Amino acid sequence: MEINLNENVNFKLALTYARKGWQVFPVHSIRNGVCSCGDSKCENPGKHPRTKHGLNDASNDEQQVSQWWQETPDANIGIRTGEISGISVLDIDPRHGGFESIKAFSLPDTLVSKTGGNGQHHIFKYDEKIPNVVGFKPGLDFRSNGGYIVAPPSNHISGNEYLWADLSLEPVPAPDWMKTKGQKKAAVQSVIGSIQEGGRNGYLMSLAGSMRRKGASQEAIEQGLLAENNEKCNPPLDEGEVLNIARSASRYEPEIEQQENKSSLLSTEQLGQLKSRIGSIPKNTDPTDLPAILNPILEEIAKIDIAQGDAVLNNTIKEHFGWKNGELTSYGKVLKSFRKELNNEPDQITLDKDALIKKLQDAKDIKSVHPAQDYAGGGMIFCVKAQDSLCLVTPDKDIFELGDAKSKGFRLTQETVDTARFSSKGLTSFLEDKYVVDIGKLYQKIHDYIRRFIFFPDDRFLAYLSLWVMGTYVFKVFSHYPYIWLNAEKGSGKSLLMIILSKIVFNGDVTINPTESVIFRDITNNLTTLFIDEVEQFRKQDKATHSILISILNAGFQRDGSVKRTESDGNGSYWVKSYNVYSPKVFAGIAQIDDVLQDRTFRIQLYKKKDNETVERYKETSELRELQQSIRDDLYVFALTNGKAIVELYNKEGAIKGLDHLSNRELDIWEPIFLLANLVDLPTSAFNVTGIMETLSKESFEEKQAESVRQNDTYKFLTVLKAMLDDPSVLVTSVDGDERAYENGTVLRYFQNTEEFHWMQTTNALTNLFKRINICSDQRRFGSERRLRVYPINIKEFEDWCERFKI
Repeated sequence: MEINLNENVNFKLALTYARKGWQVFPVHSIRNGVCSCGDSKCENPGKHPRTKHGLNDASNDEQQVSQWWQETPDANIGIRTGEISGISVLDIDPRHGGFESIKAFSLPDTLVSKTGGNGQHHIFKYDEKIPNVVGFKPGLDFRSNGGYIVAPPSNHISGNEYLWADLSLEPVPAPDWMKTKGQKKAAVQSVIGSIQEGGRNGYLMSLAGSMRRKGASQEAIEQGLLAENNEKCNPPLDEGEVLNIARSASRYEPEIEQQENKSSLLSTEQLGQLKSRIGSIPKNTDPTDLPAILNPILEEIAKIDIAQGDAVLNNTIKEHFGWKNGELTSYGKVLKSFRKELNNEPDQITLDKDALIKKLQDAKDIKSVHPAQDYAGGGMIFCVKAQDSLCLVTPDKDIFELGDAKSKGFRLTQETVDTARFSSKGLTSFLEDKYVVDIGKLYQKIHDYIRRFIFFPDDRFLAYLSLWVMGTYVFKVFSHYPYIWLNAEKGSGKSLLMIILSKIVFNGDVTINPTESVIFRDITNNLTTLFIDEVEQFRKQDKATHSILISILNAGFQRDGSVKRTESDGNGSYWVKSYNVYSPKVFAGIAQIDDVLQDRTFRIQLYKKKDNETVERYKETSELRELQQSIRDDLYVFALTNGKAIVELYNKEGAIKGLDHLSNRELDIWEPIFLLANLVDLPTSAFNVTGIMETLSKESFEEKQAESVRQNDTYKFLTVLKAMLDDPSVLVTSVDGDERAYENGTVLRYFQNTEEFHWMQTTNALTNLFKRINICSDQRRFGSERRLRVYPINIKEFEDWCERFKI
């Protein structure tokens, strides 16, 4: 029986909305205190759609609206938001702190409704830059493409009704902050974690629209959305709802026509044949043999519709071999490279002078950055992993995939990064403005973590290491960054210290028997903080690798440090390629280092601990891994938050305190450490880390001077000669006042029996050393006929030489 709707307020307003061009649909209402769906435990009472396909059934057709309210006269009203209705909505929910959150933002006067939960819906003109975002801030949601709102006069579980403040008002343009900050939040939600309820429709609608604009067919969109729905939506949407989204997106004309023969869609029969070929590959095929089998298939897939090809890779191939997402990444890169080759087929266009000038002008605004870590645009940037996507995160809490870097004004010096250790939890918290790091507490946290497992007789070394770890997250700011040389005896814990540090430094890696390619790739791609143990062993086992390590150590402490290698193209041609090898490094297992390398390092002496010097046993428990991750997350946020201040302090002449006593060479390696010490001391003088570094740097400089002298040939010669002069068993040829004369052969044999001069074969080399202290070999007559070659040594003059060299 047809019902008279003339007095039905819900129907009248639903019709009013439809005549405004808004797409409406019936929503369950509240009957006798419960949801009309009949589920007494309904989690969304009076708010979820009554129709089979939910908001995708929304319509502004008056006949359809009339039919719906004929069937359920008491239905609440849903209005689909986004482009289809021409509106974007800000939803303020006071139950989750919405009115507190909105105080940070300005709002223009616009059409507003009061919700049944005493919140507000601010209705704005549709803007494509406003995404559908749940949880933009506590109690603040954006409703746009893929979303909907419940509209007046619908009833609420609280007993209240939805009400308009003034329905005669028209929606006005949304404030800019909803566009810029909303896009960042949407980017985070689309790449971090799963897509939760409230954001699934919007996410899939956005993806479908993007695919359609690029020319994807309805069938390709369906396959792509179904794959994404199962992979990312939690819980997945009903399949029928996903297909409706694909159908809806396919109604629009694509912006880019597909190129013939390069992006053709396979028919069902052709697709079946391709799947059969993939299915015929044994699932237990050796992973090293798979590239030769799969690459030709991927080359074919590169020629078909992009969405269809991605669906084959991400579903058919992935499921056949039972791969996880990480195992699929390399084949995704291969597919991408094949597509890139296809797109590069057209002849190269020759640019005229004006075009080249414009290109140069445009290049001025593009910042070249290393994606792993760099400083650009007023702050640090880092590569982070968001599920399977490699992204860049910036200090202003922007996040975007590496492929979008150019559109953001960045030119990447490397296309790939293998290591990124900012956790999803920490990254999300930072992007949502919920992560604050206290520099002093971070320093103490690192300090306590290292001390927990390693005993240092001198705590100043521990203070230095804590600052050095912090600096690995901003080392790209500095022109030089010091190495650490662990000069330690066996059993002192140096290998354990390397492991402990590697867990918290920037992209730490303890290198065991590295190959040439691994060393260069890790530093070049990931800016790895390299830990190299037993360096001297390489000299014995692999002289080529040892030589490379030393060349890397000699060059890689300064920003422009590079090592050149000859590369082959596989076709018999070679060229010289330069690799930048600047990164923080720790090395051990070298008895002595030369002056050049010593100037680039800070030496930490480790000894075996005494029985009463106890530390905790290092064991990688879940608690310890969580602590290590929390330290890494803190360090990422420290760098992102303080990068600009660090650069300003570093570039301001005389701003860093505590450096006055250092020479230019020492300044290079101590300046970053003192800068960080200043930052730790800035809020409070309780730590006095700057003072600790002053005394430590002075002692280090004096030690280096002494070591340099000890390594000096003259110093060694004087030391051995003094020991000979003090040795009563050495025969003196003659004594005349302060002068003693020693026969040349006697002196040579004494020197040959020492570690320092065991190499000496003739008196010629010995005579040259004596000449350095103004003593010449002399032939003298002893007795009636005997002539001997002797070294006449004036003892007082020799003691003066010893005093000069502090012997």
